[in-house]
Amino acid sequence: MNTSALIFMISSVTVITSIAVYFFLKVLFTKPKPEPDSYSENDDVER
Repeated sequence: MNTSALIFMISSVTVITSIAVYFFLKVLFTKPKPEPDSYSENDDVER
């Protein structure tokens, strides 16, 4: 493997891994949205 291919491979792996870690941490540390407990609370019209 020549030098340019090795640099390209290492940079690709680094970029893809850093993006995956970023989104994984974003999912872990995002606070959950307050949601209603049931579907009936979402309805505007009573049935």
